Amino acid sequence: MKNVTPSPRFEQEIKAQGFNDVEALCKDIALHLSYDDDLSVQYLGRVASLAYPTDAEDAGLGHIHLWDPSSPWFDSAKQGKWNRARRQFDRTSDTCIVYSSHWENEDEILLLGVANPCHTDKAKGKFSKLFDNNFMEYFLEEGLKFNDL
Repeated sequence: MKNVTPSPRFEQEIKAQGFNDVEALCKDIALHLSYDDDLSVQYLGRVASLAYPTDAEDAGLGHIHLWDPSSPWFDSAKQGKWNRARRQFDRTSDTCIVYSSHWENEDEILLLGVANPCHTDKAKGKFSKLFDNNFMEYFLEEGLKFNDL
């Protein structure tokens, strides 16, 4: 089972999303990350590593999609798709949790923060925070520090 620890920034940002029981959330994330294609935690979705910025892989950065009906980009059609999903991969939203996994012990996870939006739709004037160098700088620095690099 994964050992999931929240950073102070993550705690602040996730509470702003309405998750007040951070300890229970960490347990759910540990379960979600421990088993491939696990759908038992209804509000957590696709898990993927991040390849951007350049050192994201060294920092062990990844993200988990989060059910977020308050997001204007997570409309009823996208919520319906999430609910019908039979695979974790098909549960996507526009809000995600950014985390770092330790390079030497992948069971050690540090939750870094929340990104919204995490997809780009140029037609709607929406640009992913995950490709914003200024936004990602904190995650990169903290991930590298967590990985002793």
